[in-house]
Amino acid sequence: MSGTIRVALIEASTHTRRALASRLSQLAGVEVFWSAPTMAMAIDRLKAPPRPGVLLVDVSSLADGGKEALLAALASLPELPVYLLDPKPGDAVPEGPWAGVVSKPLSGQEPSPDWPAGPLRALLGRAAASRPAPVMPGRKLDVVLIGLSTGGPTALEKLAPEWPGNLAAPILVVQHVMAGFDHSLMETIARRTRLAVSLGREGAPILPGTVTLAPAGRHMVVRPGAVPTIGLDDGPPEQSCKPAVDPLFRSAANVYGGRALAVVLTGMGEDGLRGARLLRERGAAIMAQDEKSSVVWGMPGAIVRAGLADKVVPLGEVSREIVMRAGLSG
Repeated sequence: MSGTIRVALIEASTHTRRALASRLSQLAGVEVFWSAPTMAMAIDRLKAPPRPGVLLVDVSSLADGGKEALLAALASLPELPVYLLDPKPGDAVPEGPWAGVVSKPLSGQEPSPDWPAGPLRALLGRAAASRPAPVMPGRKLDVVLIGLSTGGPTALEKLAPEWPGNLAAPILVVQHVMAGFDHSLMETIARRTRLAVSLGREGAPILPGTVTLAPAGRHMVVRPGAVPTIGLDDGPPEQSCKPAVDPLFRSAANVYGGRALAVVLTGMGEDGLRGARLLRERGAAIMAQDEKSSVVWGMPGAIVRAGLADKVVPLGEVSREIVMRAGLSG
């Protein structure tokens, strides 16, 4: 089982759905992959990969043909464990290939402090215990990913002079930046580092010894290939940002897996958190800036509170960690 287990939830009550999702997201090694209020909406989600590792189903959603629809969907997902959510778990439940029955709070109530309990808690605990080891010094890194926002330009100016010209891994940077400021930021960083610095452009190869900054107004992603390349995505803003960190992290997780190091630095909000979960699941290492040296401890703080950070360091130690983990070429 992978290091993070994706949990999907079918629950009609908006309050209960949010309460259960919130409680699940607090558990180490657990990602609330998606939640749906109806069986029909959930079936649509189950049809397309990637799929969850555990499915929690409100027992009332099995009525009016819901059970038959779910069983038909599960025919192509025989290894997906399904737990029923029942406010009265001692009552009889519809027959089916359920892994178990889990209590849920009555409408309007909060889950108990020990929710979930029993076999589901044990399953989620085993997933957390089996999290893959992060990339450590001595293991080759193929890419360094940096996400930052408020206070980020100043942080980059301090880090850039400490990057050696023969750094063995490329650095991809997403700084929340408005139109008209991306070129000046690139030029500032270029004056302070021995690495080649550029704004991301579609199809550009991702090579060691380079720093690529996301341009304003486009999400920067990694596209697979014999030599991975930069992609520019014109999708909607994420976390009210464009460029956003999450698209880069998600795409890098799919291309580089455990050979990536993600670094989340000073910034407001939680951009990067979802992408970091996926990176961590794939075995990548995650590093976060400490609160004292951050201008705003929103983005790195979210990583730390979610238990995703392998190391929390002050800004002055970030470049040393990058160099130690990435290594030098030649």
